Amino acid sequence: MDKQTPEQALSTWPERIFLQGEEGPKPLEFPGISEDLPWCDSRTSGGDVEYVRADLAPRPADSAAPVSLTDEQIASEAKEQALEDATMQQADSWLAVCALLDELAPNWQSLANTGQQSALIAIRSLKHQEPAAGQQAPKEPT
Repeated sequence: MDKQTPEQALSTWPERIFLQGEEGPKPLEFPGISEDLPWCDSRTSGGDVEYVRADLAPRPADSAAPVSLTDEQIASEAKEQALEDATMQQADSWLAVCALLDELAPNWQSLANTGQQSALIAIRSLKHQEPAAGQQAPKEPT
């Protein structure tokens, strides 16, 4: 394959990319973009980080000019921030559940299921274990 000029390579790159965690889909390959950084040209989860190509990003006419937002824009941004905060709280909760399962049910992730299914199986199996000395058995729901 002939070496591309930067302009030729740039013409094949997507306008925006989303940086992925380790569990995202197989990254797309574009010449000149690091092979060590997993990314996708579409959002695959709430935790993806969006990057817009610098040559396509809008530039303010005067960066010192004050920004004027409408009430609708402010409300929309507040709603987006609340959704992002809720997503982060859910992610933190999932990490706490995973840490506790690692402690109480080692190897719970080795089950041939999705992470959610493996967690549910591990939690249900804990229900049937004998309580440790000094602990009371959990009460059955009525």
